[in-house]
Amino acid sequence: MSIVRDMPDPARRPPTTNPVQRALAHPLRARLVALLERGPASPSQLAAHVDAPVGVVSYHVRVLADAGVVELVATAPKRGALQHFYALRDRDDTVGATLLLEPDDAGSLISDLRARVDEARRTAADAPGDVPVTVVVHAG
Repeated sequence: MSIVRDMPDPARRPPTTNPVQRALAHPLRARLVALLERGPASPSQLAAHVDAPVGVVSYHVRVLADAGVVELVATAPKRGALQHFYALRDRDDTVGATLLLEPDDAGSLISDLRARVDEARRTAADAPGDVPVTVVVHAG
């Protein structure tokens, strides 16, 4: 059985309408969420960690804020402008964690999560009222 053959064609799959799923689907936004798990930060502080222009990071933080993943928690004057600080919102439907693991432990965790996701995918009935769940794991 080929997993590639059994997967639905992404071009035929309707795009998600869930704003949180859409927001977390971008790799840079997933990295920003991981950084914000450490505590509030401004787009300029985040940009320094992800080696991206502040304008790009600001855009992606706004997407996360519009989706309700992060919220503005403080402002501070800086060089004649107002610096904004964002933090993750407390949500009952979102779980996130940034872990520092030994390479073997990271591989085991990814393997375990992949197995759980594959099992959930096999048993999913796609019934009315089902809730979409997005799992994002980034190692590296």
